[in-house]
Amino acid sequence: MLSNEVYNKGGNYLTKEGVLSQFGISESTYYRRRTSFSHPELSGYTGYTSDNKLVYNGRICEEVFMLQRTPKDPNKLTKHIKYLTWNYFANITPKDANEATNEYLIQLVFEILKNLDKKIKLYYSIEPSFDQRSKIESFHTHFLVQSSVYINKDQIWSQIKKNELLMEFLKPQSKSNTTFWWERYNYRDFEKLGIDYTQKKGEKFKMLG
Repeated sequence: MLSNEVYNKGGNYLTKEGVLSQFGISESTYYRRRTSFSHPELSGYTGYTSDNKLVYNGRICEEVFMLQRTPKDPNKLTKHIKYLTWNYFANITPKDANEATNEYLIQLVFEILKNLDKKIKLYYSIEPSFDQRSKIESFHTHFLVQSSVYINKDQIWSQIKKNELLMEFLKPQSKSNTTFWWERYNYRDFEKLGIDYTQKKGEKFKMLG
């Protein structure tokens, strides 16, 4: 049974196994971070279940257990990005582009973004799509952007238009310009669904920045 102090803080509760699974950390990192709960300000955020299992209040787990550095392990990376705050939600849909071309194009977009914010972070996932009519497989790229600078679509597009290679693949096929999509990340509506969508079917994904 959880103590009243822990119970009254609300939220979900994670065991050691739950922390390792949710945050993608190693056991050594878990034990190192666990010592944080000895600090007075975190008093009351741990408790024991009726079968004597140590649990942590989920509301504080992100602060304590989330990796501070970008992990290189792909499995840990896909968990890590769910706990970052993203400011923009975007994609590029180049015409008849393979996976390697998408990867090169998103690197070029990232360089444009870096000119607007040197500390910018970008996470991308390249997704395949199959055109039933032409019977051709192509790829497009979903990406998330973390930046402290306000960036609008026109700022980026004006720079894309100056790059011959980007324009070769991203030149709008219609007035709606569906080759390049850029929106503020709306946590009120998306919560973490936008993050899940970004990596839903990605065959190749990476963090830049």
